[in-house]
Amino acid sequence: MPDLSERCAWCGSDPLYVAYHDHEWGVPEYDSRALWEKLVLDGFQAGLSWITILRKREAFRETFEGFDPERVAAWGEAEVGQALQNPGIIRHRGQLNGLRYLVCSLCACEWHYVRVKCSLCRSTKKLDYLHFEGSPQGVKAEVCPECNGYLKQLYLDLAPDGESLSADLATLDLDMLLSEQGFQRQAPNLLLAPGGDA
Repeated sequence: MPDLSERCAWCGSDPLYVAYHDHEWGVPEYDSRALWEKLVLDGFQAGLSWITILRKREAFRETFEGFDPERVAAWGEAEVGQALQNPGIIRHRGQLNGLRYLVCSLCACEWHYVRVKCSLCRSTKKLDYLHFEGSPQGVKAEVCPECNGYLKQLYLDLAPDGESLSADLATLDLDMLLSEQGFQRQAPNLLLAPGGDA
């Protein structure tokens, strides 16, 4: 047990907050499942106090299948709808839909958040967001002018029922245009594999 004289004032005397302070806060975490849990909880915390999230943590854990990212990534509308009925969690369709894409490795879609660094080279130069007029709503390519890499993103706030694989397939024209302009996709696109001589 830590020395009480060294405990931060923000945790007060709430046992949940004290336990969090003493055993988690400021402690490095290397387990990928635990890191995903922290990322999810942090996303739902926006605008709320952390103690609110801690009090709902067990309900989140139960709803999100033990914070198993692969299981949550496989959710469909039925599972999202069921989660929206759970009064024990913060119920926000956009955030729940977004969780399904945190682990999509096939199409390289990532959750929507504004980054200040390129996902590939970590450059802090301004990222550009490109899309075609008439392309499926919600799909944009995040382009880095430093490394000429790009990453396609599905913005679920623009297309709440969007599915990452179908959106990726529907925007192959964007991949081809970016490739012609010298940009390289961050993750392989198996649907645009280079062909050989016939």
